[in-house]
Amino acid sequence: MKKEEYRGFTLIELLVVVAIIGILASMLLPALAKARAKANRAKCSNNLKQMATAYNSFATTHEEYPWMLSYHDARGVYRARPRANNGQTWGNASTNYWWFGGSLHYHVLGVMDDLKTCRTILSPCDPGSKHYNSNWYAREITTAKRNDHGIFHGRGRIEPQSLSYGIHNGGSSQDGSTIIAMTKNITGADNREGGVHHLKPVQSVDINGNGKLDDAPQSWGNRGKRDYSVCRRNNGEYRHAYPSNDGNPWSSGWDRYLCAGQATTAYSGSQGATDWVGANVDLSLNMRRWNTDYNVLRSIAMAGLQENQGQLARSDGSSSMINNEQLKEAIQTHVGAKSSFYFPLEHIQQGSRAMRR
Repeated sequence: MKKEEYRGFTLIELLVVVAIIGILASMLLPALAKARAKANRAKCSNNLKQMATAYNSFATTHEEYPWMLSYHDARGVYRARPRANNGQTWGNASTNYWWFGGSLHYHVLGVMDDLKTCRTILSPCDPGSKHYNSNWYAREITTAKRNDHGIFHGRGRIEPQSLSYGIHNGGSSQDGSTIIAMTKNITGADNREGGVHHLKPVQSVDINGNGKLDDAPQSWGNRGKRDYSVCRRNNGEYRHAYPSNDGNPWSSGWDRYLCAGQATTAYSGSQGATDWVGANVDLSLNMRRWNTDYNVLRSIAMAGLQENQGQLARSDGSSSMINNEQLKEAIQTHVGAKSSFYFPLEHIQQGSRAMRR
């Protein structure tokens, strides 16, 4: 009986198999990447939904969101909040902390019990902020009995570099169509220059020919469309301040504006004032924060979101993945809402990455 012969693959056959596997992988990997990106957006949208639920739970007890509290109500809420896990509260100091509800750093103290973990404020679409969020989370779970340890996000204060979302201080529990939060990758407009509130990102244009990017005139009488304020009264008058906590103006270096009147304005090429930013945003596009220019890409872009992509939550507790056109519609609906505000407020406080040029 003749012995059966066996032979292995030839080199050509092996190369053919490898080539086929490579072709299949090249076809499959992009699809997997898209599926992963979509799943991350869904998780991000769910984070926003949890945030909206937390704020609405707060409003059930206090009638409105943290940034809408009166002086006395805000003092009552925030003085009692823990500052550490050794029994110390924010009220142990002499300050009333009535302004906490309108501050990006501190307003979360009012909803920390519902959010439960600071990881809720970190989007899976925003890996660049994970380091800052995780660093503070390590302080959250520590058992050390001392100040700034063992509670939500350290002492309950949000570091903007660890936050993937912007909080809309125009959101009101009285109208579910108002915007309450969104991913931070939105151009918006900068908050102030020379002590005056106005709507003006720094354009990539030297309009005065003095070597500075868009140094707008400071006088009240020389303001064009790009300087429309965030607050519009029913009689059409434009105002440059916004109320928070019993009507007292308060601002921080994290303020931005989503103005319906700027929906069609472009600040650098095709980059719109109310558009979602992708990682491919114009590198020369800067935004101003406390009279300092910062690069938009490094401060608000999220690696997991492309241009024309973002997530948004409304006061009715819903959240969704939307594009630029849908965002403009949401902003327009927001300014037409019948809420606790006498006139529509279009002011947001925007989380940011570490400020590097």
